[in-house]
Amino acid sequence: MLITLPKVKQYDIAGCEPLIINRSDVVSKKAWYNLTANNSPYLGVEDFFDYELYTKYFYVTTGLLDYAMTIIYGDEGGGKSLVMNWLTFEFLRLFGKRCVLGFTPPNPSIWGDYYDFSEEDFRVKIQTEMNILESVERQAKREGKRLSKEAYKHLIIHNSTVALDESDSIADKANQTNLTKFVGRVIRRRRHSDTCIFMAYVDLYDVPLRLIGKRATHQIECAKDMNRKGWCVYTILTTKNRENAKAGTRKLLHLDPSALTWLWDSKQSVGISHEQDIYLGGKKHKESRGNDLENN
Repeated sequence: MLITLPKVKQYDIAGCEPLIINRSDVVSKKAWYNLTANNSPYLGVEDFFDYELYTKYFYVTTGLLDYAMTIIYGDEGGGKSLVMNWLTFEFLRLFGKRCVLGFTPPNPSIWGDYYDFSEEDFRVKIQTEMNILESVERQAKREGKRLSKEAYKHLIIHNSTVALDESDSIADKANQTNLTKFVGRVIRRRRHSDTCIFMAYVDLYDVPLRLIGKRATHQIECAKDMNRKGWCVYTILTTKNRENAKAGTRKLLHLDPSALTWLWDSKQSVGISHEQDIYLGGKKHKESRGNDLENN
């Protein structure tokens, strides 16, 4: 049977420009067949001429960019904050996704005009916008209409990555506050605004199941000194079936903390708790960059 392969492979990314891979970007016919005919998410760095393009492919085929709700977990010192910072920064650098940070980074200048989630004014703005949009949605439904995608682009968290470190202080199973409910509301509506969310926990059992745990699309397990001394290894796992070829992916990422101190200081202080008075009413070389992407 003769199979005609396309000359271009396109991955649509929620809220971003699509990723375009041409036949000339891939080294071999076999790799191109696996990419186009098999829709494989597991091509390796050796299959691409350009490392940056491979990096984009690696992230896109995890599904993390498509309004994912990702729980990052692992023991203290396992690199949870590091990988959350790394992925959030990479999504900004490679795909232009804005940042909402629940912590103060050690080098704020590299993040551009990021939003500070811990500022109450910012959270009030999000809540106000959501309440207005909810009212408009109800009116549209009464009229038998649906809001266009453009309506959601006015949200300040549209096409953003929300990175919340030490999430047991924000949303803990044993202590659910208005802030917990607020985060849950953002999570439930993330698809409309193409919002990606990272939440870091030491213990998965701390995650509120109804508001957050059941809505998670991905988990990232963190460990240190397993494969390489001093390095952190991360298993990126899709935990919910998706309607596309990214379903069920399992990938590995390695980061060298000593090479990434410009991004995250392991001694960086993170607050024990945030203000909780939220109104919920209506109306190019991989070694030199300190990371290593792998398939598994």
